[in-house]
Amino acid sequence: MLSDLPEPNRAPLPGSPLELVVWQLQLAEPLEIGDPKVGTGLQAALSDEAGQFGLARLAPPALTVAVTQGSVPAGQPSAVEPFPPEEGWRLQRDGLVVTLNNQALTLESSAYTDWDDFRPIFERSLQALANLVELSGEQRLGLRFVDKVVRSDVERPSDWTPWIESWLLGPLQHPTLADSVQGLAQQIDFDAGEGLRLTLRSRVFPDPERRGRSSCLLDFDAFREGYRLYDLQGVLETSDALNTLSLQVFQTSITSDLYNAFAGTLPSG
Repeated sequence: MLSDLPEPNRAPLPGSPLELVVWQLQLAEPLEIGDPKVGTGLQAALSDEAGQFGLARLAPPALTVAVTQGSVPAGQPSAVEPFPPEEGWRLQRDGLVVTLNNQALTLESSAYTDWDDFRPIFERSLQALANLVELSGEQRLGLRFVDKVVRSDVERPSDWTPWIESWLLGPLQHPTLADSVQGLAQQIDFDAGEGLRLTLRSRVFPDPERRGRSSCLLDFDAFREGYRLYDLQGVLETSDALNTLSLQVFQTSITSDLYNAFAGTLPSG
């Protein structure tokens, strides 16, 4: 079981392959967030010694109706009803984007350093929101890490065998099939217990950015879902647990040599 995996190494990796980290709280009841004080309140809560977040309002998409001569045929609507409008706020700074709409609070980072820097952003956002709007029900809490692994000594899929653990490589371990594999994609759904789950999507593919040489994508989506009353401390503790779970599965997916390459104790390749 995933609960039997060893405690992860939490030391920062200088050569980390992380491309994107996403934390999201999906709410069960729509929020009333149209008041400008919601956006400016979030902006004030997130401002710190690193500077202020830029603030932009998310406006509902415009609906364009084309009017033509003649009557509308019987049984036909005179206009198509638009999807429910999305409104909200987007705050952005240095690779960090915080987005609030009426169904979710989302934090995205393309410049992730470590959990201790990332966690306070959504914690302060939640604390500010509690003073601005009513947060009554949670539907889904998720944390996603997307890694793109690239090595100069890997040209074709079968070259990943020293770097990615065998349980993820499938036919690349086969003595006859391996050299014929051009790409490999799979999804694995894990039950982590205590209401937590993790979906791992892995892909080995010919990378156009590397002139067709093989790259490896590892996408870890840890989450809990199902209605529950909103509880700030519960959200924070579960987010910590999702982070630990993601680290455990990541470190179980790669070989010790690749981990040491990320850590800088082996050539990065």
